Amino acid sequence: MEITTYRLSGQRAERRFVADFAPEAVRLVRQRKAGPMPATRIVLTTTGGLQEMGLESMGKAAGVPRHLWPNAGPLRADHGVLYACTVLAPHGVDILIAVREAARLAGLDAVLLHEPVHALQFGTSTARRDELRYLHHTFGIQQMTTGDLWRNGRRRTAEEREAQRIEHRLLSRI
Repeated sequence: MEITTYRLSGQRAERRFVADFAPEAVRLVRQRKAGPMPATRIVLTTTGGLQEMGLESMGKAAGVPRHLWPNAGPLRADHGVLYACTVLAPHGVDILIAVREAARLAGLDAVLLHEPVHALQFGTSTARRDELRYLHHTFGIQQMTTGDLWRNGRRRTAEEREAQRIEHRLLSRI
């Protein structure tokens, strides 16, 4: 697991916390959820950097030409401000964390227990294939049917519930 920064200045204490806690968080998550863990990179950034890196990672993973990346529009949170997300990347997955917002709104410990669950969810070939298909739809390459979009939404909702459940269980233990 690689930990890096993108367009982030300062935040030394938060960077140290992530470097110290992330390996332990992944270990705890892997005890709760089985499955292959794809190559994972944690990118500490700003909200703008999260948007840029998210589109770049997803666009490259899906093989979408750069000029089509704006078609996807901005990444969005289900509720409120998007401060963390896990996206497909050419090497596996990127966990993108807008450090200031994540620390203020959720706590870095909660984010570091939540997002690795999503990384594990992308570890199966079926999940990766489904996500690539959804990315092709999002970037305007190949449209999905209404039924496929509905199934994709249900899968995403179930995955989010699982990540929240595991995060809450692990937070109560640490």
